[in-house]
Amino acid sequence: MKTRVLTVLLFSIIALIAAAGVAPAADRLGRLDDGLLDPEWLGVAGGEWRNPSGIDYLWVKPGFSVAGRTIVLEEWAAPTFLNGARDSEDSRVAINLSDSMPGRLASALAAAGVPGVSRTAGDLRVTGRIVDCNAGSRALRLMSASGVVIGNATWDIKILDTATGETVAAVHHRGVSGADSRNLGEKINLWLTRVFAPALHDGFDVYGKAPRARE
Repeated sequence: MKTRVLTVLLFSIIALIAAAGVAPAADRLGRLDDGLLDPEWLGVAGGEWRNPSGIDYLWVKPGFSVAGRTIVLEEWAAPTFLNGARDSEDSRVAINLSDSMPGRLASALAAAGVPGVSRTAGDLRVTGRIVDCNAGSRALRLMSASGVVIGNATWDIKILDTATGETVAAVHHRGVSGADSRNLGEKINLWLTRVFAPALHDGFDVYGKAPRARE
């Protein structure tokens, strides 16, 4: 009898351990981009994610427009690595990028001629977070006389109606730096200036013509 009780307890413990191990994966079921796109944080409960040129995943509420609106650029949330912990260098790069994103966005939106952008008030709130970051190969960084960093970062940007708190547009995108003259931060600047800001300026009209995003 005692042996049977111990056996039952043993199997119960194994089952609990197994359940704990698969819970994070289960939480990511149904998410796009291998679990990195978290619609709950972005505030997107339904609708269709699409993939216009230069943007991995875009969602826009019908009728969205920036015409006559003012935009406030808020601080970004702390990086959250959704697919597992990264090392200290990855964390350092992610924190630095997060801290700099409102300024990068301000420069990009100004270059695209988006009006009514502020760091203090607006009826549209723009914020984001980094959900993955790989600072690249330490060996390549040490060998590179030019300081080239080969790495990548994945981030979310959401635009909310200040009055209602409702998400009206959301973006999920990965930027990759390569073995060329531009590091990851510069690649992000290029994407914000050449892709994101012009698309926002046009009210994300590209959404209507874009194909559905693939998993």
